[in-house]
Amino acid sequence: MRPILLGAALALMAGAALAAEGWQWSIPDWLPPPPVPDENPMTAEKVELGRHLFHDARLSADGTVACASCHVQAMGFADGRAVGIGIAGTVGLRNAPGLANVAYLPVLTWGSPMLDSLERHALIPMFGTAPVEMGSAGIEAELFNRLAADPFYARAFPAAFPDR
Repeated sequence: MRPILLGAALALMAGAALAAEGWQWSIPDWLPPPPVPDENPMTAEKVELGRHLFHDARLSADGTVACASCHVQAMGFADGRAVGIGIAGTVGLRNAPGLANVAYLPVLTWGSPMLDSLERHALIPMFGTAPVEMGSAGIEAELFNRLAADPFYARAFPAAFPDR
C-alpha cells in the first residue's frame, strides 16, 4: 500500500515541482523551468491527478481537510492564519507557507531543512503526528480503499503512473 500512497504524494506535487520533455510550462521565456526529479518526470496526467488529490479532503482521516484547505490558491497557496488548523480543529505549530513558486526553493521548510523534495514533504501533513494535520497515519489501507473506489482515480493513477 505504501507505494500507492507515495505515488499519491508524488502526484500531489507534480504540478508544482516537475518538468520534462513533452510538458509545456506556462511561464515567461526568461524564467527557467523548475528542476525535475529524474524519477518523476512531469506529464499532463500527473498534473490532472495532482490537482484532484490536492483538493480531495478524503486524504484526511475524517474527510474534512485537503491540502487546499491550508494552501488556498487565491492566497498564494497559503491560508493567512498565524498557525495551521488540522482535523478536529487541531492547532498546528506553524503557519501554512505559501506554495507559489515553491519548486524553485532549495529548502522547503526551516523545521526540516534537509527535506528538499516536494514529493517527500507532502507526506508530512498527511501522515505526521506532531502536530496532527490531516491525521492519516495508521489508516493507509483505508485511504487506499477510498481512492480505489473512486472511478476517477481508478483511471487517473494508471494514466499518470503506467509503469507502477
